[in-house]
Amino acid sequence: MQGTSTKEIYIGQLESFQEFLKDIGKWPISFEDINWRLIKDYKTYLFNKTIKDKRPLP
Repeated sequence: MQGTSTKEIYIGQLESFQEFLKDIGKWPISFEDINWRLIKDYKTYLFNKTIKDKRPLP
């Protein structure tokens, strides 16, 4: 990520979280909606997305 600013990285992470929320049908949300279960689900989402993205093409 050389040459990528901290702001760009931060915005990318927020966009990823927004994509997750839209995928699970919970967009938009408020701070009150963010809880441990949501964070754990997001962690699983990121793990599965990483695995899917790294699979070799058939």
